[in-house]
Amino acid sequence: MTKTILFYVFTLLLLSCHNSEDKLSKKVYDNWHEIEESTNYLDFRNYLLEVPNSENFEDAVKKFLKYRVLHWDTILPAPYDCFNNCADIDIFNSNTVLFEGEIIRLKNLPNLSYRFIKNDSELAEYPDFKKIIDKNGNEQLISKASFNLIFKPDSMSNLQEVFGILLKSLNKYRNELSESWYNTDYEILDTAKKSHLDRLFENRIVLWEFYQKQPPPPPPPAPDKIEIIEYDTFNLEDAQVILKQEFPPKSNPMFSCHSSIYILKNSKPIDSVTFRNIEALGGHFGLRNAQKVDNHLLVTKHGDYDGRTIIINQEGEMSNLIGGQPFLDKEQNYLFSIFDSDLRGFSIFDLTNDSLLLAIEDFEQRPKSFHRAFNNRYFITFYDDETYHESVWEFEPELERIMQVDLDSTEINSTNELQALWVEK
Repeated sequence: MTKTILFYVFTLLLLSCHNSEDKLSKKVYDNWHEIEESTNYLDFRNYLLEVPNSENFEDAVKKFLKYRVLHWDTILPAPYDCFNNCADIDIFNSNTVLFEGEIIRLKNLPNLSYRFIKNDSELAEYPDFKKIIDKNGNEQLISKASFNLIFKPDSMSNLQEVFGILLKSLNKYRNELSESWYNTDYEILDTAKKSHLDRLFENRIVLWEFYQKQPPPPPPPAPDKIEIIEYDTFNLEDAQVILKQEFPPKSNPMFSCHSSIYILKNSKPIDSVTFRNIEALGGHFGLRNAQKVDNHLLVTKHGDYDGRTIIINQEGEMSNLIGGQPFLDKEQNYLFSIFDSDLRGFSIFDLTNDSLLLAIEDFEQRPKSFHRAFNNRYFITFYDDETYHESVWEFEPELERIMQVDLDSTEINSTNELQALWVEK
């Protein structure tokens, strides 16, 4: 398992969307050697925008980030409402890209990013439009779309490809606006109109690099922004599981966290689940207790009065059950889970056969503990929420049912209680 707490370094790339995408513009720089010794981050910003396909892309990004930190307090966040108006793109490695939390293939990114920018269907979760006055004095609408690129240093080649794709999508949209507003190709616009369009496309791509150690502090984030992201990665026999958790600023949280699970097989996505806007509601929240149990990955989700026990087998197949407080019987590989909720439920899962044996979401009493006694018979203790009176029920795996039995704490107690797999913190 690898775990990284990602402290964002906000490195704003002022994207003016110059026309030349695949070759170096004579207006800026003729070659890399003219700027490689520069200490001005704007030199490398312009170079990236003019030559996104350059073989020096990685060096340009590193130098841009290095010298950008020295001017930290001179840059303001992008002037767009970054809730539905920006798309987060996470780049894990050369095979995995997330667009707004969903694993996608790179070949689909051009159409996806362009549709996001235009939002022809006026979807509520896609960008809004704002009114501006063009250089002819006419009122026009323009998309507020922007992109957050979140990357690791070892994903540089994929970052370059994604960066180029987004730049082309933005330029395509800008060129369409030129035709729509001025009935003229962008290439032959006069200087005033071209400069005006370019300014409207500043700050459309934002780079977020994450580090193993904390960098110089960024400006305070807005209340609805994400301040910290945590990733956990687990390798099973034939699958890889990535856990992602996003946390808002502690100073003004709008929710407790967003949590996602992504499953890959042979570096290709096969399944995922996301829990957004989780509320702690006085208890634990998010994904916890991730651990391998009998060739499975066990994860619990908490918050929203909806605890879950999530089980992923070595083939990458996921079972999402009511739960949150798991107990294991190592002899028969049965996983019992108490529903972490205001409801009184529990579930029982057979790890050997990857099958759900029993799940009751709202029982008449609240489950307390699970036991194995009397030659491998299974028992569950319950208590009444109002009277706290306890009772014992027997679970019969063959019949997949429970029935109340006349036993008490002298026979069903801590000496035969199943091992808890959840940790109080």
